[in-house]
Amino acid sequence: MKKLFILIGVFLGSMVTSGPVAAAPVEPIAFDFTTTAGDVCAFPVLVEVAGKSKEIGAPGDDSILIAPGLKATFTNTLTGKSVTYVITGATHNQTLANGNVVSTVTGRNAIVNSIELNETVRPGIFLVEGTFRFELNGSIEVHVFSGTGRVTDVCAVLAVLPRQVG
Repeated sequence: MKKLFILIGVFLGSMVTSGPVAAAPVEPIAFDFTTTAGDVCAFPVLVEVAGKSKEIGAPGDDSILIAPGLKATFTNTLTGKSVTYVITGATHNQTLANGNVVSTVTGRNAIVNSIELNETVRPGIFLVEGTFRFELNGSIEVHVFSGTGRVTDVCAVLAVLPRQVG
């Protein structure tokens, strides 16, 4: 996979068309995949994404991805515990002269960092709220995501066993 971070917004961007905002409305989108144990979290996670998204071309190889009404559900396949987040933030991708891609995410986004698909020093699933930035050189992490705002470790949330009623 080309991207180190399977930023859900970036992932969606490869599935929709580019063009001016007024040229076409956002497109419905839905996909799912399952991670393996130890890749992203210590356990396998089913990732399901549904809603609407649109990639907007910018000068050069740059792009902006918008995702109104997008939701992501993450399920620990061993325990069945799941959480759903609305991830309606925007992703701004800038291609540098050296070919690296700098992604700046604003608003509410989900980042899935995979060890198996890429070289990451910070594996996991993260809900980020605010402004965060990371840089990639193909599938190699040049800068780990950092920024201002709130970060929720979704793997930690999914690792907690559901409350038993009884």
